[in-house]
Amino acid sequence: AWAVNLWREKSPAQRVVSHTLPDCQDPSTYSWKADSTFSYMPTACKALPNEEVHFITQNKLFLATFIDDTLVWDGTGETCGAASQQTCQQNAEAVYEEADGHCSCKFHEQFIVKDAEEQRLRFSYGYELDRSYGKRADVWRDGFVSTEASSGPQHDLTSHRSTLVTRFLALDGTECTFGGRSKWQHSDAVGGLSGTLQELLACAGVTLDSNPAKPVGGTLSSPPHLRTMGFKLILHVELSQNLFGEMTSEVRIEATPTTTVTWKDDIQPSASSRMGTVNRRLRRAHG
Repeated sequence: AWAVNLWREKSPAQRVVSHTLPDCQDPSTYSWKADSTFSYMPTACKALPNEEVHFITQNKLFLATFIDDTLVWDGTGETCGAASQQTCQQNAEAVYEEADGHCSCKFHEQFIVKDAEEQRLRFSYGYELDRSYGKRADVWRDGFVSTEASSGPQHDLTSHRSTLVTRFLALDGTECTFGGRSKWQHSDAVGGLSGTLQELLACAGVTLDSNPAKPVGGTLSSPPHLRTMGFKLILHVELSQNLFGEMTSEVRIEATPTTTVTWKDDIQPSASSRMGTVNRRLRRAHG
């Protein structure tokens, strides 16, 4: 039995070193209009709060890299009028409506999530092996969740030093790094390993700016960047034991291009815009 967890670590309030990644230098690079149902036209690069940059959906971690927001502002009385209409129409394709003392402005905003590659992730796993074929007389347990391994009958497990080694490998078998290392001893990995999304992508042989046709040849009618299209990262964990009883776990990462989207429709009294505080936001996030 396996227990594998991957979660996003909270980013520090202030970054010690600030990086300017290519995606923020010219967001219009990611414009794409070939899809008749949806156009990619980002005009900005924005940092998102910790609570907005990731979601847990169907027990899977979702990390946002591209955002499409529909924002709605509502006003009454003196807040309506020519000035509000003019401000509203500064937003591309904005729709301003006013009637019976009420007014509204509906507009779209698309942007690239800033420093998406540098999001820090924590990876942890544990395993249990019943070598008595279901009798629970010879159970082995090990992983990052405990400081020691244990073995023996289920009712009388004995703790001992873990020999578990975890290696990160590319799909072709060459070494790659997570947390700055390719090979981790159990003693250095208790509680999980911390690394970046960029490292996992490198293990999979891609970047957020890779063309979806690179990992999967013949991908049709898709934006030319994984950052905007979305994708799935799958971590394959394989365990083996040598003749001396030493355990090795090999982790391989696979990237599969697929339009990966989440939706969130909610009241956002704190979301600001040219119109001031907006009342409602419908968010489409790719990642």
